[in-house]
Amino acid sequence: MTDQMTITEVAGALGINRRTALAWVQNGRLRGYKTPGGHWRVPRAALEEADLTAARFAALIGVHKITVRRWCESGKLKAHRAGGNGHWLIPLSEVDRVRSGASAAPAGTAGARQGEAQRRPE
Repeated sequence: MTDQMTITEVAGALGINRRTALAWVQNGRLRGYKTPGGHWRVPRAALEEADLTAARFAALIGVHKITVRRWCESGKLKAHRAGGNGHWLIPLSEVDRVRSGASAAPAGTAGARQGEAQRRPE
């Protein structure tokens, strides 16, 4: 296994479109470089530095993006706000933490606020 990944490999690892991965490298959101042959490469270590939006994070772990935002606001996820737009950005390392069982949310809160799931409109 090499220390460098192609754009296609990066896209697969992050669960994003190849064009999105390329755009992230070109605009500096993800560290990478262009080879003398014109191909893009991304160091594997750069993936650990990558930040995901709440929507992308939610898609990777299988919950709703609003749930992820609530986890960010409550401090259950290590996240920070993006400069101008205020979107939550979550480090890619949090995906592994949540998937490994160190769940970001306590049991029973995976989508709705406590008590909301059982309420019905009257």
